[in-house]
Amino acid sequence: MEGKQLLNLFMKLGPKLPEIMDMESNVIVWATDKEKYTMLHVPQTKEWESFQAKAGEPIRAGIGPVVIKNKKPCHAVIPSDVFGIPIRAAGYPIIENDEVIGVIGISFGLSLEKNIADLSTELSKLCTQFLYK
Repeated sequence: MEGKQLLNLFMKLGPKLPEIMDMESNVIVWATDKEKYTMLHVPQTKEWESFQAKAGEPIRAGIGPVVIKNKKPCHAVIPSDVFGIPIRAAGYPIIENDEVIGVIGISFGLSLEKNIADLSTELSKLCTQFLYK
């Protein structure tokens, strides 16, 4: 399947992926060309209000530029200082005639994981204090 055809299919199916996965409140589906975001399907929840990217904006960070440069899929944890919320991102190159014409991807919010880790650390501290009193 050629790149443009795959990209067109993703643009149609991509926005449905969070619903298919039953993760509408925690998944971003996105696509880029070589310069800008062409699609960003972001959850409309309080947690995602601080997400700082929109369709039509230039690709400025994250894994998009890495995928474009290396012509290979990439997975990474992106800290909150990049987009305003910590995410785990996966991107896949769209290649046409051996040239990357864009990237498709899916990202998951990590705020819940961070909150659970913070609570776990706090609980551990409280248990340690209780045991050694």
